[in-house]
Amino acid sequence: MSNCAYRHVLYATDLLEGTDAIGARAREMADHYQARLSLLYVLEHMPVDLDDGFLPGVGGLADEERLQQAESAIADLGERLGVTVDQRSIAIGSTKAEIIRFCEEQAVDLLVMGSHSRHGLSVLLGSTAKSVMSNVPCDVLAVRIPE
Repeated sequence: MSNCAYRHVLYATDLLEGTDAIGARAREMADHYQARLSLLYVLEHMPVDLDDGFLPGVGGLADEERLQQAESAIADLGERLGVTVDQRSIAIGSTKAEIIRFCEEQAVDLLVMGSHSRHGLSVLLGSTAKSVMSNVPCDVLAVRIPE
């Protein structure tokens, strides 16, 4: 970006380890640039359709429970970071695709994500952060999560 005055910072979170530390960095960047801060969590579909006779009724229930847990967790995180309810989002789908879509549709200037140091097979397969960084239409701040 040629203009370094960010107006919209997005913290795309996996709601796992390091969430508060990464969120604090996102909040710091938003405050520094007097930018809007949004939160996004992507709930991926379960890879197997459990409603297809394998375990009747379990797939939908599991997804609904996961959605309720995500809603609760993103609400708690939003409260801790001072992010208003209208700036907290949960998307359902591919993490990479949904983060990119959100950035494009919401005119995000800066995406903040956590980045794990990877070893072994996960280096070969790549990470969500690495995949998103090469495809998102904005600057990316990858905050290292201590192992």
